[in-house]
Amino acid sequence: MTVLNLFNSMTTFKEKAFAKINLSLKILNKRTDGYHNIESHVIFINIYDTISLQVLNTRKKNIYIESTGTFSNKIKNLGKDNLCYKAALLFIKKYNIENDIVIKIKKNLPIASGIGGGSADAAATLKVLAKIYNIKLSKLINNYSYEISRELGADVPACLHSKKITMKNIGEIIKNISYNTKTVVCSYKWIVLVTPNKEISTKSIFDNFNRKTVNNNNNPKHFNHLFKNDLKFYAEKIEPSVTDAQKLLSRQEGIIFYSMSGSGPTCFGIFDTQNNAINAKNKIKFLKPKWWTNWSSIL
Repeated sequence: MTVLNLFNSMTTFKEKAFAKINLSLKILNKRTDGYHNIESHVIFINIYDTISLQVLNTRKKNIYIESTGTFSNKIKNLGKDNLCYKAALLFIKKYNIENDIVIKIKKNLPIASGIGGGSADAAATLKVLAKIYNIKLSKLINNYSYEISRELGADVPACLHSKKITMKNIGEIIKNISYNTKTVVCSYKWIVLVTPNKEISTKSIFDNFNRKTVNNNNNPKHFNHLFKNDLKFYAEKIEPSVTDAQKLLSRQEGIIFYSMSGSGPTCFGIFDTQNNAINAKNKIKFLKPKWWTNWSSIL
């Protein structure tokens, strides 16, 4: 397989890796392989990392990773554990690629925060490679979705779609979001993200999960029913700032719904207007200057 003839080997291809938000996260059961089957309503927002990729003329199957951006220091030493590296390795093995590849990550999204930054980067890497090597993205997803979920993470197939979807099992099953959920989601366009200056181990959250625990909050009942996160209770126990972040969001003018994304610690609030979202972001940033806080439109 060869690189697109239209481009020379030093052409740089770029792809945005949009942040993912789990509006809901339901744990269905624990599998015999140790993973958990889940069901999650997922949206994407206009905050992103940027993946830039070059294919070199040299043919030693080497993958080089470079990083810049606000959170680049936290991924500089990952080496072969970097999800972009793993994604590129999976691709070159599946499609017998021999060229050396340079991947540059502009890391704007916080690490281990529950908004799929690493997964979005891996998905963007696969998208760029598919574009370069004339592989239809739908073919890549259909052929390798389960393997991508197992090797790269449950969020990666969803990030390959980067639109409002429902993901199931270990992320390999992607469905259109239900009509009722889509109606609610499409009614509001503005979101604020608040990430306490902490990292939470996803494994520790799942290890502590107990289906019998009920997790309530002060959101309207119909939102609680649609957008419940089964992991939020455990994240709040491990890191109290998750509760603090939601309290701050709940007090802001124009807030419609608030919760935690994924296994945390990022919390989010959906707002009725852009101005209210911007004002909320600014107020929270003033109160918690060390926290990562941002606002965005929903894609």
